Amino acid sequence: MGYYTCYFLDAEWRELYPEPPETKDLLHREIERMDVFYDNNSEDNCWNSDLIKWYEHEQDMLLLSSRFPQYLFTLYGNGEETDDIWYKYFIDGRCQCAPVEFVHDEFDVNKLSRKYTEELPEKYSEEIWRDYIFKKHSPPPEEEEFPEPPSSIELDDITEMLSDALSANRSNDSTGGAV
Repeated sequence: MGYYTCYFLDAEWRELYPEPPETKDLLHREIERMDVFYDNNSEDNCWNSDLIKWYEHEQDMLLLSSRFPQYLFTLYGNGEETDDIWYKYFIDGRCQCAPVEFVHDEFDVNKLSRKYTEELPEKYSEEIWRDYIFKKHSPPPEEEEFPEPPSSIELDDITEMLSDALSANRSNDSTGGAV
């Protein structure tokens, strides 16, 4: 299988005099011969690769920088693993490796942004948000069927029944429970 890395190469002319076109052409042909990079921006001396296996990249770049000592070659690598990101600098047959280090600030309450107090947009309406939380943390609710509201005739009947019940209760209290 192997390990894949995506590469980006930059060649920077380091001499005080302008870069001769014939040197630039020779460099471009040499990098093409390496058969690693798919994208060549000849104006900027930049090349890109897909995710590829290029285990001998350091040896190839040391040789290239030996043949073109007037250039500083910066090779950027981004590997399959999240933390496998690095730069390697090549000049005149020498190399400097520079792994990228991820640095972040510790939590500081004084650096918090202002509290969000604006009204929620339509797509974040309270009803939708409540539904989302409810569905995520509890089983779905069962649908309850509520009876139709009683008509005015039924209300009169209910009122009369309650009145009769109260009267009967009062008479039971006054007779000590004997009817």
